[in-house]
This record gives sequence, C-alpha cells and structure tokens, in this order.
Amino acid sequence: MFDETIRGADDLAPEHILALADAYAKVLDALGHSPAPYPNIHERTGGNIRAGAKYDCLNHAYWMCGRIKRFIEANRKAKALRWLGTVQGFMIMGGVFSIDEIMKQDATAPDARTIAGYLRR
Repeated sequence: MFDETIRGADDLAPEHILALADAYAKVLDALGHSPAPYPNIHERTGGNIRAGAKYDCLNHAYWMCGRIKRFIEANRKAKALRWLGTVQGFMIMGGVFSIDEIMKQDATAPDARTIAGYLRR
C-alpha cells in the first residue's frame, strides 16, 4: 500500500498556475513550437497520436498557456486549472515531461532556476 495525498485544485495558488503556464510556454518555444489556436483541434489532429498530431497538439498547448493568464486575470481559476491540466496532458503525451515531473511541478512552482533546467533538456 502506498500513501497518496489527495490534493484539490485550491492547493494551487494563481501565482503557481501562472508560473507553470509561463514555464511550459518557454519550454515549448525552446522546442520550436508556435502558439496556434485550432478551433477544431479534433479535426486537425485526427484524434490519433501521430507525429503531425503531436506537433499540432503542442502548438495548441503553447497557445493555451497564454490564455491561462487571461482566465486568472478574470478570476476564473477553475477554468485556468482545467486548461492547465489539458496542457500538462499534452506535454506528457508529447514526451516533453513525464507524469512524475508534472507532479513535482505541481508541488513546487517553477522559478527562473527550474525553467533554465527545462530548457537544457
């Protein structure tokens, strides 16, 4: 049996959410992605994990990072958290971060030192 701490969305402060979104945007930029909104992402990606779909999903995740800030500014934390979870899912499925790394990032907001670490990957 293992000890699993159940955390709620309220555990992440708005500043933490913004730090994660900013770090993810910087990592995606460093990997050569461009923020791109895809109104019908399911049509563009075909719903399958392929090289093109992965690239498009990560471009879309990059775009979503910028929108997360707007949700926080509008006091829509729940929406920001849903979008952050989607971005994190794209990052995991895209091979950018492992589930373990995402969990550590949720526990400790990235700062300038850890962002530089992501960019050296």
